[in-house]
Amino acid sequence: MISDLLKNVVIYAISEPGAMGNPGVMEFVTDKGEYMDVNFLDGLITYEELKEAFPALQGCYWNGPTKEEITSGMGEIVVYPEGFENGRFTQVSAGWQHVYLGFGNHLVLRQDCAERFLLLALDEEAIRKEFPSYVEDSEQDREDARRTYLFEHWTETAAKMFVKKELIDEEKMDA
Repeated sequence: MISDLLKNVVIYAISEPGAMGNPGVMEFVTDKGEYMDVNFLDGLITYEELKEAFPALQGCYWNGPTKEEITSGMGEIVVYPEGFENGRFTQVSAGWQHVYLGFGNHLVLRQDCAERFLLLALDEEAIRKEFPSYVEDSEQDREDARRTYLFEHWTETAAKMFVKKELIDEEKMDA
């Protein structure tokens, strides 16, 4: 049952309806390493039904980066219907950390596993291999490379965090 799986979610991703990539797709990873994805635009389940089954979506609002994540050189246009100063920015529920992946794509981490996940996910050596000019790039370009790498590899990182359906403890992660 979908609601049973959603009770144990520690990481989820959502693509806004107009996102680049797979609009309307939500992906979920549980604390046991289980993975599920749904598309709330395909008619099988609505976003409202997802919010009922997954309370962490209550109070969330999706519109580009959060106010704290706004950077000047992001390379995309986000429309704030009421103007930049009064517009609604993305927000997530208490106890969750938001990472904007760009172009309408969001990654949301349960607060108690966010730091470990991001340390594992943002592996500088792996990013340099995928983006050879990473070291010489501007800080904005490096940030874009990190965001792109996370967008492309977050599910692999989530899988690394789970061994035999248990979260890896910090000692094993450092090894």
